[in-house]
Amino acid sequence: KALGLEDSRAVYLMRHRLTFLTFWCGVAAFFLLLHRALGDGWIALLGTCTLALTPRLFADSFYNSKDTVLLSLFVVSAWTLLRLLDKKTVGAALAHALACAATIDVRLVGLLLVGLTLLFLGLEIAAQRTHENARRRVALAAGSYAVSLGAFVVLLWPQLWDAPATRLLDALFRLGEARQINNAFALYRGSFISVKALPWHYLPTWIGITIPPFIGAFFVVGVGFAIRALVRTSPLDPANRAILLLLLLAFLPIVFVIVFRPILYDGWRHFYFVYPPLVAIAMFGVRELASHPPMRVWAPALALLGVAHCLFIVVSHHPHQQVYFNGFAPKDLERQFELDYWGLSYRDGLTEVLRREPVGTVTV
Repeated sequence: KALGLEDSRAVYLMRHRLTFLTFWCGVAAFFLLLHRALGDGWIALLGTCTLALTPRLFADSFYNSKDTVLLSLFVVSAWTLLRLLDKKTVGAALAHALACAATIDVRLVGLLLVGLTLLFLGLEIAAQRTHENARRRVALAAGSYAVSLGAFVVLLWPQLWDAPATRLLDALFRLGEARQINNAFALYRGSFISVKALPWHYLPTWIGITIPPFIGAFFVVGVGFAIRALVRTSPLDPANRAILLLLLLAFLPIVFVIVFRPILYDGWRHFYFVYPPLVAIAMFGVRELASHPPMRVWAPALALLGVAHCLFIVVSHHPHQQVYFNGFAPKDLERQFELDYWGLSYRDGLTEVLRREPVGTVTV
């Protein structure tokens, strides 16, 4: 309204610009997150390029005003949490509270960040049990976070303004209803299945066949190295907290889906926010492999080759990167899985209709 945009096309284009700008900020925050977590600028840059050039995510970054925005804010919140754990100041707590509030106000799954924040602040207090001043500092930061979080959630969510507690509880209770898709079906592995009865492997399968294969391979390696690091020392060790946070951000949502089977549709777009932690753990695997002399050159080279392949896919599939599947997907995709559920290819169809009928009105 401030810009005077009334034509629907102008409104859509502005929405696309804002969506992409938000994703761009999320990519920048991902570099900061990786650099803080892994301490290696080149590995952080490699992971950032991977995130930006993942084909499906690249396509969605221009038009998906829900899921890519949520992904971006999750990344920002993870970075501000690590920053808070390092600084333990009121200012860092306020910045993290603002990031978490924005994430929660996009989708309530952002409440996961609140639980993780309190968990890690609690671990910090436990680690400082013999240092009274340090414990007080962490406690002050935690209190500042908790108080400001509630204020920011309400401030950024106008629907809550007249009755914050009542409307927030109502939103929580409505999470599982999904009234608009009660009769919806998903095409999954060749069968149309009710979105209320999806098998436990729906989400892992979709992730497995749509992410770049080298990310999956390095992720498995990274998880192995991460478990070894946590077992050898302690989760309370400051050197391990970033890896522990990334593991929890990657696995907790997926385990939740497998156990509780919430309603999902349109592939795994509702859980795109788990992808940055997957990439981060994969980059941890690259870094740890490169620390062994036999793989010092090969690990980064293979990862770089994977990024180059992503770039090739982005260019060769343009402008329909949203239907990318990797080599693990079945050959008869159109019979097995949903493809262009956003309807982006319709534009090409409409353009062809207008080419054939250049005069008069065409009713669609």
